[in-house]
Amino acid sequence: MQPQPDPGETPTITMSIREKLQIGVTTSLHLPVRTSDYRAIKVHVEPADIDLYRACLPSPLSMPETPMLMFELSEVSPTWHEGILSIACRHGDQEGWHGLYWAIDSYFPCVFGRLYGYPKFMAQQMTLTRERQHWTGEVQHKGRLHLHIDYLPQAAGSADDSSHSIKSPAEEKPWFLQVPREKGPRINRLTYFEVASPPVDYSPGRARVRFDGDPRFTSLVPPADRSWPAQLIEKTGSGLGFLYSRRMQAPP
Repeated sequence: MQPQPDPGETPTITMSIREKLQIGVTTSLHLPVRTSDYRAIKVHVEPADIDLYRACLPSPLSMPETPMLMFELSEVSPTWHEGILSIACRHGDQEGWHGLYWAIDSYFPCVFGRLYGYPKFMAQQMTLTRERQHWTGEVQHKGRLHLHIDYLPQAAGSADDSSHSIKSPAEEKPWFLQVPREKGPRINRLTYFEVASPPVDYSPGRARVRFDGDPRFTSLVPPADRSWPAQLIEKTGSGLGFLYSRRMQAPP
């Protein structure tokens, strides 16, 4: 298996904060998060290899009622981009998402995210661009295309409403992540709550996805010639939320 690129040594001050707060060890921790303008393409994709899907779920996570991949390429202006592949999972009787691939292009969100269990790495180039109603997102790293998403809005009056199940970060199911990241044995549940947010605009559509970011997971993704339910999510203005982290006990 190919290891994820390393963003470098964690700064001493970050490790000191981690030791004091015992991130990933305490029962719970609230971290304030201030956001600015936010745009994202989110896509739900049916897995192509259900056996590999099952193998990607670390214990004690288990298969959800509906196995699903979620791709996201987002931009938090003017600070950073993120490119994500996650899979639906279950912990006990609660369903959520488990992150497999997480590209980002800003150093400190990368480092702090890794402390919580997010499998983040620093990508060399990330873009989210618009040409009329057509949006394109890309992650490039070391001369190779990792992730490409093409989004087009849904035609007016279309009967396909499956994209309406795709939510913004504040409405999404929780994340279940390994701590230490990608190793365990602990599982952190992370939930984002917004206490102040500008209005959110949703544009349902369809998207094509091409993924070659990690050879461990490429077989999960169907061929790029098929389109999938997608949402374009846009927020303009600043907001404030809290990231709630809780160490989970093994389900009975």
